[in-house]
Amino acid sequence: MTSDSPLALASISRLYTDAIISQLIDQSYDTALTAILQQEITKDLPQAEQVTLRHLLDQISGFPNYEMDRQANGKVLIEDLFKAYRLFRCCRILFK
Repeated sequence: MTSDSPLALASISRLYTDAIISQLIDQSYDTALTAILQQEITKDLPQAEQVTLRHLLDQISGFPNYEMDRQANGKVLIEDLFKAYRLFRCCRILFK
């Protein structure tokens, strides 16, 4: 094994993500999604202007089951999530 050898992290990266975002929240970065993501990403997410980073981290955003539940417009939420993900990967400049 060398310093360049790949290692399987499994779900441990969630712990690091949680710790980093928790520090940001403690530093008053707990803001609404609409304040940090472009409207293209949040426009079809229910009540995105009221959902904060803390809500996402604690999994209490109130977003429906993204694989099954339909939105008011009839679309399944996962379709919008995939669209947002593709847009994020293509543009890479989504934060204001």
